[in-house]
Amino acid sequence: MTASTCRRRIWRCRLWGLASVVALGCAQGPPRHIISGAVTYAGKPLSAGAITFEPTESVGKIAPTGTTRIENGKYQTPLDQSPTTGRYKVRVVGHDSKMLAELEKNPRKEFVGTLDLFPPYEQTVDIPPPGGKLDIDVPARGR
Repeated sequence: MTASTCRRRIWRCRLWGLASVVALGCAQGPPRHIISGAVTYAGKPLSAGAITFEPTESVGKIAPTGTTRIENGKYQTPLDQSPTTGRYKVRVVGHDSKMLAELEKNPRKEFVGTLDLFPPYEQTVDIPPPGGKLDIDVPARGR
């Protein structure tokens, strides 16, 4: 083995070691909390939509924003989309399931209008909620 080959191997090992340390450091952070619950609109399960958890200033300088789907009135955040401990603004958007079904049947049909059932509904909550459950009832007129 030549001296230059040996130096290259040493540098390669150093780079791999540095990359490993950086990756481990980035992978860790504040613990996330998986949140699940029911979402209703005017007292009925919301058939389709999305829920977003947006951190407020009280969470700190670095905090994740997470979004997940609402299907058949239920949602559960995957770990990588879950919020950390603190106060979050929760935003709910509901979609018209009949319009979604129509668009799936006829994807080339010209679409005019909106899929939204109501303007985005927001409320502020503390994370983690008791038992990891957060149910939200969107009033008939939004907010």
